[in-house]
Amino acid sequence: MKRILSLLSCLLLTLAFVGCRAVTPSGSDTTPTDNGDAVTAPETLCLAYNREDTLDPFSAATQLNVCLSPLLYEPLLRPGADFSPTLVLAQSAEQTDSTRIAVTLRADAVFSDGSAVTGDDVVYSFNKAKASENYRVALSNVQAASAKRGVITFTLSSADPNGSYNLYFPIIKRSTDTGAAATAAVGSGAYIFQADRQTLTANPKNAAGATAQNKEIKLLSLVSKDAVLQNLENGSIHYMFNDLSDGNIPRTSAKDTAVDLPQLVYLGVNSGRAALAAPAVRQALSAAVDRTALAASSYAGRALPATTPFHPKWRPAAGLSAFSAGSEAGKVNELLQTAQSVPTTAETAATDTATTTVTTATTTAETAATDATGVAGAASVKEVPLTLLYASGNRCREALVKVLVQQLNQAGFQVTAQPAAYDDYKAQLAAGNFDLYIGEMRLTPSMNLFVFFRAGGAGAYGVNTAGEAAQSYAAYRAGEKTAAEFVADFSRDMPYVPLCYRQGMAAGHAALTYITPSAYSVYDGITH
Repeated sequence: MKRILSLLSCLLLTLAFVGCRAVTPSGSDTTPTDNGDAVTAPETLCLAYNREDTLDPFSAATQLNVCLSPLLYEPLLRPGADFSPTLVLAQSAEQTDSTRIAVTLRADAVFSDGSAVTGDDVVYSFNKAKASENYRVALSNVQAASAKRGVITFTLSSADPNGSYNLYFPIIKRSTDTGAAATAAVGSGAYIFQADRQTLTANPKNAAGATAQNKEIKLLSLVSKDAVLQNLENGSIHYMFNDLSDGNIPRTSAKDTAVDLPQLVYLGVNSGRAALAAPAVRQALSAAVDRTALAASSYAGRALPATTPFHPKWRPAAGLSAFSAGSEAGKVNELLQTAQSVPTTAETAATDTATTTVTTATTTAETAATDATGVAGAASVKEVPLTLLYASGNRCREALVKVLVQQLNQAGFQVTAQPAAYDDYKAQLAAGNFDLYIGEMRLTPSMNLFVFFRAGGAGAYGVNTAGEAAQSYAAYRAGEKTAAEFVADFSRDMPYVPLCYRQGMAAGHAALTYITPSAYSVYDGITH
């Protein structure tokens, strides 16, 4: 299957963005406020970084420095607001077969020093990225890269129709690689790092840099989110981004914007428990959840209800819906009644699964376990006490757990929250010592769900990795099923319960409306 992607620009990760001082610019640099007054834009912008850390995108340890990568370096392809890629240093990207992607470099691609970007630079950067904590997960399914005559061939470990979505790693000039503090390799981005002056200057070899109105950006060394917020509030910082991963939603007087993230919050279900073995029981748990209410109350509206396993804005899943954003509590009893008669293996074999609305098949061992405990059926399942394990210490997560337990109990389940320190939480998951748990997973731009469907995957706790959803997802990845078919199969099996996708928060000076942040392009528009 071939897919040729069209040329555009955007980019990567999270960022804290600040301004140094405000002076009165020309009239064209003013932005009307809601009350009609003109707002003076800062003349010189100032970005946060950590001078004790390197600016090498592969070994940078601080979020602040990782966030500068999009300004200094360009990727082959860059995820947009819908997570699908646009071409940057690549002229084209073609999926030549299920496990190979051929990327042709732009003939005019050059680094800031004027030298050509070569296939050797790309392969070197790929190998650095694959070994890096910053890009390792995104490239986990990319086995190798090789270059010949300006074409880079990426070999995937397993088939993925959306494999090119993950090729957003930055490209550096190989001969200038450095991991020293306050240094940066040569890149092809819109800006060049000037170590002696602690500034970024526009790169005239880059199209956006050549026309940038912000010709220079000052760098300010900051070390924490609190410092960024404090400087925003006292007027010396003009823009900031917070991924809200710590569960604290900062209060600011600045205008803020929600930023969609591929950060899935989900309810894990231990299908090895007899009471939770039947898919209809897991469907009932999902039906009891009001995802819209969870997002609104737990994350102060900074989350999107998950109505499929994929992000609601992910292009390949556009228009798909598997479960309701609101509560379907009226279906709970009906689903649990469906689960009360668990068929034997022979009965399952005789069932026409193509016309079965709810899959209730289990193994003989699961059936025996259900019979032994007597938990099949609406009344008996509701009588089984269930614990909801979660990692404590995150305010938003704790708020979500409180609301979720209320929703499940109102639907007739008996659920008790069980907080645990993170290390203990992970140990209990690994030991299978849980009924339900709250998990959070940052998915790749390709929405790789093998983290749930492969044994040993970071989200595979309690999931039957040989079940209907897992098999269907493998078929989707192999091109044998459509996204819609997989989503339908997932909703029948319900191996885990997607709840919502978290958002981050960007906030800044009222005049900086030209910055349009997204998950992989928080600085988008900064050259304005």
